[in-house]
Amino acid sequence: MTRNSPRPTDRDHLDGVVVIGGGYAGVTAAQSAQQAGVPTTLIDPTDCHDLTTRLAAVAGGTAPVDDATIPLDRLVERSIRACVTSVDDGAVTLDDGRTVTADAVVMTVGSVSMRPPIDGLQHAPSLRTAEQAVEIRGLIESTSDRLVIVGGGPTGVQLAGAAAAAHPDLAITLIDGNSRLLSEMSDELGEHARRILDERDVEVILECLVDTIDEGGVLLPDGGGRRDGSVVFTGGFEADAKRFGLPVHDDGRIDVGRDLRVVDHDRTFAAGDVAAHIDRNGERLPMSAQIAVQAGHHAGANAARLVQGRQLTDADLQHRGWVMDLGGWQGLATVGPLTLAGPWIDRLPPVLHFGIDAKHLVDVTGFDAWRHLLGRL
Repeated sequence: MTRNSPRPTDRDHLDGVVVIGGGYAGVTAAQSAQQAGVPTTLIDPTDCHDLTTRLAAVAGGTAPVDDATIPLDRLVERSIRACVTSVDDGAVTLDDGRTVTADAVVMTVGSVSMRPPIDGLQHAPSLRTAEQAVEIRGLIESTSDRLVIVGGGPTGVQLAGAAAAAHPDLAITLIDGNSRLLSEMSDELGEHARRILDERDVEVILECLVDTIDEGGVLLPDGGGRRDGSVVFTGGFEADAKRFGLPVHDDGRIDVGRDLRVVDHDRTFAAGDVAAHIDRNGERLPMSAQIAVQAGHHAGANAARLVQGRQLTDADLQHRGWVMDLGGWQGLATVGPLTLAGPWIDRLPPVLHFGIDAKHLVDVTGFDAWRHLLGRL
């Protein structure tokens, strides 16, 4: 627990707002409620806020280890270190059996790394947390001269780019089952991701579903042989909120209203990757840090309004684009209608990425952010 942390008994009531999860949505929600003058407690199994947009750079070696995380006690007034097993309206149950009630609850956890039925997948760490980023960094630096990355989405592409930039002699293979990299994004971004990785001698294998992973590499299908090396799985992530007892969509994300309250709940809100957020046109928004920050801010503010007896407001969430840093001062971005890719133009996205990260750090830590940011320059 951090300073002034409450110590719940078997069943305890905490005044104000309880926020579950210390990620982008959770920290932003807690700070919004605190700034409204409402007592706020954050529950998280760790004592750190992971900077997920920096994890590929940390794992690949283009960013320092300190980039991966910030202690929660620098960000929130009160916290409880625990896992949540279920959520009711205005109440949460912890993994030790205790129940905590509150005037309002904000749920922000429940997304997990995808783990498809690949034989031996347990041999390949995912890249979802700061702890995993540090583990992969150590794997690259000390135990292997080859790296095999399974998954050609944003995390896999950024990890391959960062590792190639930081370790030019490292043999890297990136494998994906789709016909191009970044299949969820535009063709142009996928093409330029391939160009950057080709320039760094990264072997890219597409339209390939890995059959087996073992301690020494991966086995490719249809007689494709194998690729030896340390294996990292970056096949994306998904929501798994049903296990908490909340109403979910078919994609596993929590069903929320415009005010971000969970459907059929009066005192429980949801924000971030775990929630099925929509934009002003009713279109489903992607899981991303930018949406998590916007939703977390609004959910925390509305939770405070509920506690104070004020009118709740509807969220206006907007997806503004994607920004990816591939290390070596090259990257890819879409900002509104603009695509920033191609030779020389790809120098701009890393600057944008740094600026976005800097804004988040300033927003959540204030002046103390500069101590964290100066280590990157």
